[in-house]
Amino acid sequence: MRTATIALTALAFSSQAAVQAQLLFRPLATIDLTSTSISTNPQFIGTRPSAIAWDGATLIVAGANTGTATANTGWVRVSNVFGTPTAGAPAISVAFGVTSTPVNLGYTGIASKAGEVAAAFDGGAPSLNGLALFNAAGTRLWQASCQGSSGTDFDPGVAGGGAGVSLLSLGSNRRALVAPLSGQWTYTSTTGAALTLSPNTNGWRDHAFDPATGDLFARNNNDVTRHVRTGPNTFAPNVRIVDVPDAATIAGQNIEFMDTVFGKLLVYNDRASTATTTLANSVKFIDTNGVARTYSLGGLVPAASDGHYDFSWDTANDRLAILDSSNRAVYVLQLCDGIDSNGNGIQDCLDSPPCCTGSVVTYCTAGTSVLGCVPQISGVGIPSVDAADGFEISVEFVPPQRQGLVFYGFYAASQPWAPFNPSYLCVAPPVQRMGVMSSGGTLGQCNGQLGIDFNVWRAANPGSLGAPLAPGQTLRAQGWYR
Repeated sequence: MRTATIALTALAFSSQAAVQAQLLFRPLATIDLTSTSISTNPQFIGTRPSAIAWDGATLIVAGANTGTATANTGWVRVSNVFGTPTAGAPAISVAFGVTSTPVNLGYTGIASKAGEVAAAFDGGAPSLNGLALFNAAGTRLWQASCQGSSGTDFDPGVAGGGAGVSLLSLGSNRRALVAPLSGQWTYTSTTGAALTLSPNTNGWRDHAFDPATGDLFARNNNDVTRHVRTGPNTFAPNVRIVDVPDAATIAGQNIEFMDTVFGKLLVYNDRASTATTTLANSVKFIDTNGVARTYSLGGLVPAASDGHYDFSWDTANDRLAILDSSNRAVYVLQLCDGIDSNGNGIQDCLDSPPCCTGSVVTYCTAGTSVLGCVPQISGVGIPSVDAADGFEISVEFVPPQRQGLVFYGFYAASQPWAPFNPSYLCVAPPVQRMGVMSSGGTLGQCNGQLGIDFNVWRAANPGSLGAPLAPGQTLRAQGWYR
């Protein structure tokens, strides 16, 4: 039997995605990490936080020792990130991975994936603590002896292999890799992929991967470098995309990869010294070719610091976490999608009150069925992150007696559903389907309908895509039927 896929006009809760010249962020939360620097507290991770990772719900913070004597360092989990001081404040767990650390050393990088935590530790020389993987309970799964001087990340690999827990090291021009299940070296600092630059330097610090391609982006002597993936253990070319004042001996030069509604971006901190600076002077956004992007942090102006910042990006919700090591704080910000749906000259995510209180717009192109039906999608009620009901997504004028569904995602699209197909895909992956239903209606007429109360469905499916949703977040929905 032949089937035809029909993409219906799509719906955006709050706004429709659009390209913008300047990146605009809205501050969502500030997490005070002071308690993690007090040695008598169970959550003590060192005198200063040094690295972060987060998945949109749980924040991981690792520490360093900047005291005057050897001291313990470790890492903690911070839950309820969007809690308030008066009710449901962020909860910081006891420290994991605690190890004795010389002065001015400690954890250089931390990464999380599916509940597991990879941690790179620099104790001044190779040690068994150099690279370790922990499970969701904080139990160490394995250790790999090395000097974790330049952070870590989960290498996605490419077709044919190359996935694992990565390591860069000062003094080595290669990407080393550990198998995540066994904890054994797949590639060492002498057999790993060559990252040689011209002119050459091996002053590596932090690094991050593009999870879609396996391309590597790194900090080298304060510069930003790009390494294009060509195989499980090969990168070419290896090039500098940002050349700034060098600083081979300065730690805390970090980078994060961001897959956003505006394309692939990088965020890093230009840290040529430990001199006092501001976040606005140090933190930079660029595309993957090194072209700078201007930005606004929505009025966030932290106290001056020594320029040590770290970053972690939540792709599912377009949220950025910035660690301010000097001020012992993490700032969580929402990247705005560039839309002013009420036409008042202010982007929805910055509006007051924000349009997240119920703004709904339609976009994209509806498909026409062989019967001549042109479905229309609409939203009735108020989309809410906490209401139990009251927001119906309705698709009318659907051909009768068809099986269909409504699905949603974070990103807008407007492209043919398939080659030679007149219908359009209006919501880009990842997407969440919300259950198959019948359109009903009378044969020969365009009076079928698909409908679902999004608030009810969201409340009944707490593990769905994007959960937990946050005020100001934009979702996009589309109808589909056979």
